[in-house]
Amino acid sequence: MNVFKQKQAYFAIGPILILSVLLPWIARGQSKIPKKTVYYKNITNGIKGPLRIMAASENAIYVTDFTKKSICRYDSSGHLSTEIKLPFSPLCIASYNETKLYVGDAQSGRINIIDSSGTVLKTFGALKQPSDAVFDDTHLLYVVDSKKGHIAVYNQDGVFQRSFGEDVLNFPTGIAFDRQNQRILVAEHGGITPPDSSGPTAKIHLFGKNGQWITCFGDYGNKAGRFTRIQGMTVDPFGRIFAVDSYQGVVTVLDEQGEFLGKIGEYGAAPGQLRLPMDVLLDAHNRLWVTALNNGSIDIFDINTLPTAIGNDPEPLLPLQSRLLQNFPNPFNPGTQIPFTIGNDETVTIHIYNLTGQKVRTVHLGFLNRGEYLTKGKSYYWNGKNDAGKNVASGFYLYELRTDSFSKVRRMLLLK
Repeated sequence: MNVFKQKQAYFAIGPILILSVLLPWIARGQSKIPKKTVYYKNITNGIKGPLRIMAASENAIYVTDFTKKSICRYDSSGHLSTEIKLPFSPLCIASYNETKLYVGDAQSGRINIIDSSGTVLKTFGALKQPSDAVFDDTHLLYVVDSKKGHIAVYNQDGVFQRSFGEDVLNFPTGIAFDRQNQRILVAEHGGITPPDSSGPTAKIHLFGKNGQWITCFGDYGNKAGRFTRIQGMTVDPFGRIFAVDSYQGVVTVLDEQGEFLGKIGEYGAAPGQLRLPMDVLLDAHNRLWVTALNNGSIDIFDINTLPTAIGNDPEPLLPLQSRLLQNFPNPFNPGTQIPFTIGNDETVTIHIYNLTGQKVRTVHLGFLNRGEYLTKGKSYYWNGKNDAGKNVASGFYLYELRTDSFSKVRRMLLLK
């Protein structure tokens, strides 16, 4: 075994054992809960070594306990309703309905399909370390294999479909499905330095559902928008990203383009504080559940500034500013949504250019009220046609948002 492989083996249980030893020696970044984020509840009942967390329904939250070899089921208020004993130490957990849970075995590297009583219905996969998993909206299961450095994709019956990420991932740990933008987010842990690199990397990579790499953002460090160790992630209905930084003891909040919005939590052992946070979940009530391994607890924060999936006009996490966000899908064919936010009541125009700078489309959206134009029906949809109504050719295009006080340009790719 070469030195690099030895490092990977050493970090295989890093989220569970190694970090708990090293954590007190590591400089802890200062953090503050964003304005109007309220601490809600601390849960210790039934849990000892909480790792991964996921919601199977609005009133069913499941947490894997590596130490106790069990899965705890909580209702939406945090009451422990069931503890499922397992014959193995669980890592990842995912589900597309509550009748079947897909749970990763830390020892064998296989995925077990179990029912609500803990009975193993089926076992599949040939993974080395199934660290995290998520279903997309077509019931495909995406599993992070940290040791192999890729994402393995299975259908709901456990039949292997494909893998991706081998060319860009080193030691991935967390994964999330962004339903709003139809993309897969994968966290690069940051604890192992890739060969032939200048140092550790802690990034979030964006992939299409087909495994095509789109872009990445973030980097190693303790400044705003940077990470020292990324473990788990979740994405809200508007594409905002919540990423757990286990060393800094916080949840970093980013917009869908990776721009820093704020931090939630702080390092410590008291209720509402986090020591070695591992995973994060945003439930149907706009409450953020965070598992803290070294505290042996789950902390819940009431994120009352986030939009709900159904609710009225959302109030922004931070004071609303004008932003031009990445189009989705991207690449696209034939059309794509262009989301944006407006910090003031202003006249809004969108221009689309080819790479030579020639303007191919101008759309006057008129006078718009301050707010978020992020979702289908509110964002601008470009159908891939020019001002003459003709389809444009494949290639890169620039799109510009222009208001009375703001201008921003981004790039997109049309593939036919």
